[in-house]
Amino acid sequence: MYSAQREIADLLKRTTGQCQKILERLTAGPATNVELNKIAFRYSARIHELRKILPNGWTIETGDTDDNGVTRYILKSPAATARGTMLFSLY
Repeated sequence: MYSAQREIADLLKRTTGQCQKILERLTAGPATNVELNKIAFRYSARIHELRKILPNGWTIETGDTDDNGVTRYILKSPAATARGTMLFSLY
């Protein structure tokens, strides 16, 4: 396992409840606000909490909102952030 993957795997062990579920979902790839709302009604508050505890260089980026109000959230590794790409999955 790469060190970046290990950082998120360790963070998953330290988080609980809705934050953990949202982080698990984001490690599988981009997630929409519709999906995250099914996990936590106040998903934006959980995203805010996660952003504060992510390892150095990790980000949760908010994509554009489409005409239907659907927004994508993307977990980016430090390397992906530097390259401007998405990449990350534990699976």
